[in-house]
Amino acid sequence: MSVNDYKKARGALSGDADEEADIKKIEMVDIIETEGRWGSRSTITLTADIHKARQDKDRFQEYALILRRLRDEDGKPLATRLEIQSPIIRAAIQEVLGEYPTINMESNPIIIERPYAPLYHYRKELREYAVHADRTKEEKDHMSTLIHFMDLYLRKAEKTNEKLLPSELTSHALLWTLYRPDDVVIARRDYFTEAYVIESCSVVEFPQDNEIKMRITLVCRSWDYNGARFGPVTKTINLRSFIGNKKIYDLDVYPIQYHREPDGQDIRRKLINRGLKWRNIVEVAHREYSAICWTDPLTQAEEVRQIEDLVPVHTSGRIILDYATHQQARPQLATLLARGSATKAVTKDAKDAIPANQGDDFLLKADDSSKPNKRERSEYDDRYLSHPNDATYKMTHSQALICPARIRGFSLTDKIWAFFLVDEVKDITWAEDSFKTLELEPSVKKTISALVHSHGKSNKAQDQTADDVISGKGKGLVFLLTGPPGLGKTLTAESIAENTHRPLYALTCGELGTDPVETDQILRRIFIRAKSWNAILLLDEADVFLAKRERNDLQRNAFVSIFLRLIEYYAGILFLTTNRLTEFDEAFQSRIHLTVHFKLLDDTMRAAIWKNLLSRFDPGPQWRTDALAKLGREYRINGREIKNLIRTAAALAEFEGVALDESHFRTVYKLNTTQYCDGLDVPVATGGGGGGGGGGGGGLVPGTGKT
Repeated sequence: MSVNDYKKARGALSGDADEEADIKKIEMVDIIETEGRWGSRSTITLTADIHKARQDKDRFQEYALILRRLRDEDGKPLATRLEIQSPIIRAAIQEVLGEYPTINMESNPIIIERPYAPLYHYRKELREYAVHADRTKEEKDHMSTLIHFMDLYLRKAEKTNEKLLPSELTSHALLWTLYRPDDVVIARRDYFTEAYVIESCSVVEFPQDNEIKMRITLVCRSWDYNGARFGPVTKTINLRSFIGNKKIYDLDVYPIQYHREPDGQDIRRKLINRGLKWRNIVEVAHREYSAICWTDPLTQAEEVRQIEDLVPVHTSGRIILDYATHQQARPQLATLLARGSATKAVTKDAKDAIPANQGDDFLLKADDSSKPNKRERSEYDDRYLSHPNDATYKMTHSQALICPARIRGFSLTDKIWAFFLVDEVKDITWAEDSFKTLELEPSVKKTISALVHSHGKSNKAQDQTADDVISGKGKGLVFLLTGPPGLGKTLTAESIAENTHRPLYALTCGELGTDPVETDQILRRIFIRAKSWNAILLLDEADVFLAKRERNDLQRNAFVSIFLRLIEYYAGILFLTTNRLTEFDEAFQSRIHLTVHFKLLDDTMRAAIWKNLLSRFDPGPQWRTDALAKLGREYRINGREIKNLIRTAAALAEFEGVALDESHFRTVYKLNTTQYCDGLDVPVATGGGGGGGGGGGGGLVPGTGKT
């Protein structure tokens, strides 16, 4: 297609009615335009002939190119721009550059601001275009004017880069030359690395201290999720200035080809694999995590409104990944997909036009400088239209490459909403045997297991009894665990969660506030989340909610009434624990499906707890059956105390560099009882026996450190 044919076709499509300039001089004119005072017209003059200024806006319209230097009323520089008036050069720019982000290709003239980044980024293509065999003599004459301009005003940047780039160096004055639209760049942060696609690189020149300074801003594209759709997100990055030359790799943001992984891995493949992992866990997912996460600062009165203002903290334990609920809890941090990212229908003709080689590996090319032509660019943009999160959506490698390094979720350990590193999210290693080793009557364990496993499944017994007379009531499953401390009440809920591969959402009354209205709102949110996450909800030390209502205690009555109403409509699994059974409100009796009373353990059960815990701390041959029986008989302490005693004794043995034996237990036990009895001013029992009354059904869930 000739330039004239291209012009006619483009004009017909765009409806461009601008009148073409009458180009009589196929050359460039260098002029200065100075603002007039008090609103008067600007004056225009040749740069080399300033004293002959005239107020004539139509001067120099016969030139193919105008280099216009703008000045304020005092003659101080404002900006410099190239105005392309030649229709032949405009058509060439439109064809070679396509839809360049910072240029209005439909304007007449086409305006390119200094430092003329579009011309620099496509200098090779423009020079090839100018000398192509298909060009007419007139077209070559016009294009030679543009090439001459490029030689004058871009050659210095080219020559300097020819010296610096082989050593992977750059300067602040040349930063703009590194960032070509549609290239992939790397942004390094303190704890992670992300990739973006450049949408535009804008350069703003401004006078300061009698010099022209430069401010460089990148607008980049990444791929994210808003809880319902996947789509592009725009990010603006202001590049920091620096003095002298600098390694490109040390910049805050730099082209991906300059990245070097310490382990020599391919950064593209690494980021793509991370993006594919991210895609698979953006919906509700229960995972393990032990690393830095980003959350609200504890000392800030108002909630953070920018993700960049979150603070890094370390967390360890189970997490729930849930974009939709995170954005409900923190709407000010919601993902905003870029405007114009709605799904667009693709016609059959468009589908037929897509090249066969433009597959998922589009951005895996080694050469980032390849630029789609105008038709290909439209197809390229189609890659970044948003998609609903359904079974039909398959993430491409070009999208996976620019996915976030962090994912939204909730820490079940710290009860905080946070952003977690995708690379540090791990699958859970379940402690499935913990329920089997729980020291509890077999019939009770069997009943708990049967109820939890069957809850939510469709079966005849449930279908006939689940629904109350009022729809939505009575679909939950409520357990009440009672008994003195250290008997394994909390462990029961933890171990059944491990056994059924469910999240455990554990909380105490202290986390629910002291105001009934506030507590009502908090509990509602927790119940909704626990049900949507298919979690087992554990409310430890629930005495305040279970206590019998008194006529003179209106606040306590309010708490009890709120809790009664909420559990009536809760459809999930709830475990309640308490140390006091005699003070229950009678209304709870009909709302509890199973009450388990934890009895004090005998010597045999305590020996079993010693065996279970020692097998994890020190599975040595010295712990024979008779030795375990002796421990169960002499140390009359509960399960939690047994666990703490073993842990402390094991640390003491490790410090001494010897194997753990019964003497270490005796030493630690004596220290504990001495300190405790000194505080109470009572006689101290000596030796390995004696001590606290009662027994314990406690134990340790591997990986949780809890009883």
